[in-house]
Amino acid sequence: MGRPDHSVVAGGMQSAREAGLAYEVLDPAEVRRRFPPFAPGADMIGVYEPTAGFLRPEAAVRLYLEEAARRGADLRFGEPVLRWEAAPSGDGVEVSSAAGRYEAARLVITPGPWAAGPVAKLDLPLAVARVVMFWFDPPGGVEPFVPGRFPVYVCLPDGGERFYGFPAHEGPRGGAKVAFSLQLTPCSPETIDRHVHESEIALMKEHLARCVPALDGPCIAARTCMYTNTPDLHFVIGTHPAAPQCAVAAGFSGHGFKFASAVGEILADLAVEGTTRHDISLFAPTRFQGARRPVPVPYV
Repeated sequence: MGRPDHSVVAGGMQSAREAGLAYEVLDPAEVRRRFPPFAPGADMIGVYEPTAGFLRPEAAVRLYLEEAARRGADLRFGEPVLRWEAAPSGDGVEVSSAAGRYEAARLVITPGPWAAGPVAKLDLPLAVARVVMFWFDPPGGVEPFVPGRFPVYVCLPDGGERFYGFPAHEGPRGGAKVAFSLQLTPCSPETIDRHVHESEIALMKEHLARCVPALDGPCIAARTCMYTNTPDLHFVIGTHPAAPQCAVAAGFSGHGFKFASAVGEILADLAVEGTTRHDISLFAPTRFQGARRPVPVPYV
C-alpha cells in the first residue's frame, strides 16, 4: 500500500508484469472492503498479488535438518568456530571449533552477521544492522488477521517509515508480527543491543494507529535480529576469494531465507563439483574488490 508513484509500488507492479504474475490494483475503498483492518490514505493504492505467501523459517529449518540427518549428516550445535585454514595447495581444509578440530576436502561457509568479522576471512564491504520485530495483540481479537483473511503486506505511508507485517498465524495469544524496513542501526554480533526500547514500540504504535488501527493494541513481544547488507543489496555466493576449496554464502540483506533451497543447491554443487549450472555471476564475492565499507542500507 502506498502512492502509485512510490518506487516500491511501481516497481512491484513492473516486477509482477515481467515475471508474469497476476496482480490487482485496489483503490482505498476496495482495500478496506477486502481487508477491514487497513486504513489506507486517500492517495494510496493497494497492489494485491493473490498467489503471494510467507514461509515459517523455524519449521523449514527443522525439516531441512531432519532430512539432512536422515541422509547421513552429522549435525553439531552450540559449537562456535574459532578458526579455519585452507591448505595452500587448494586440497583440503582444517576447522577448529570450541569442541575440537576437523579436516575435510571441502568447506561451505555461511557465517551470517559474522561474515563481516575476521573469522570468515572475506574482507568484503559488509555492514551489519540491528532490526527490531514486534508482535501486537489486536484489541478486537485475531480473527480479522488470520491467514486467508489477512495478507502479508508492506505499507508506505506519507511522512512515515516503511513497515511490513504478517497474518496472525500463531493462535489467539501469538499476536501479529510487524517491523520497520528502514529502521536500521549499525552493530555487530558482539555489540548488538538486544533490549527493545519503549520509544521503539511507541514509534511502531504510531504507524499502526494511522495505517492498521485494528492492530493498535498491546505489544506482547519484541525481538531483535541482524541484517548483513552488501552495498548493492545482492547476495554473496561463490568460491571463497582466498580458498578455492571453500564455498561461501553471505550478505543476504534481510531477504535471503526465501531462497534457501536454491542457495543450498548451489553451495552443494560448489562443494561437490567445484562449479554449478546456475548463473551466479551477479553474486560473485570478488565484485567488491577495492570498494569502501558501506553505510547499512535497506532492501528495497
